[in-house]
Amino acid sequence: FINGLPLVVVELKSGSSETADISSAYRQMRNYQLDIPDLFIYNAFNIISDHTHSKVGTITSTEEWYKEWKTVDGSYEDTRFAAYDVLFKGMLAKDRILDIIKNFIVFEDNKPEDIKILAQYHQYYAVKKAVVSTVEATQADGRAGVFWHTQGAGKSLSMVFYTKLLYRYLDNPTFVILTDRVGLDDQLYGQFSRVQRF
Repeated sequence: FINGLPLVVVELKSGSSETADISSAYRQMRNYQLDIPDLFIYNAFNIISDHTHSKVGTITSTEEWYKEWKTVDGSYEDTRFAAYDVLFKGMLAKDRILDIIKNFIVFEDNKPEDIKILAQYHQYYAVKKAVVSTVEATQADGRAGVFWHTQGAGKSLSMVFYTKLLYRYLDNPTFVILTDRVGLDDQLYGQFSRVQRF
């Protein structure tokens, strides 16, 4: 609860039970959403765990889109394995959870219903570092760095989160996106158009 609002719902399954795994935690979360919809009116995201795996998703996430949060503070060393409590420490620290809720959740227009999207841990930390670098560059020589994603890691969404957050720091910035292929033009245009509601 934050200010009395149930912003995060957690379903914990016993690590000692063979039938109470992460999938059963997901199914239980979906049942809660159907049986107690009022609990999810103010929901930012959900956490499911079986004490071996801990994952986070939103009210519109399918099981495959519940993802691990693999670092407490963004350091590489923590990403080699995701211990049970890494997600809880990494996401629920007071300043971080408020930042995630404010800057790292978007809604994507979709049919038949909109999709609520939460940044994954690598997007969160990369965007935070990129914004700091960009703000510093505006006060120096104008050169900022880049960050790299592998294929399928959510580059388009990272760009959405980056532009959304940068608006908070710069006075009405203009963004120019350069691509090296037409397919990427279409992909980025589609992604930005579907999440116009920052």
